[in-house]
Amino acid sequence: MNKVRITAIRQTVYPDLMAKYENPMSAMISCNDGFRPFSFYIEVIE
Repeated sequence: MNKVRITAIRQTVYPDLMAKYENPMSAMISCNDGFRPFSFYIEVIE
């Protein structure tokens, strides 16, 4: 298996969506944190 380096590039925050949908009765669904998503750069290390 190859080694990889993962670098967090940017975190975005959507306060308007958080205020409207972030509660237990919400219908906001995402495979990761849809309110504070991260962008990652993944590179193979040789």
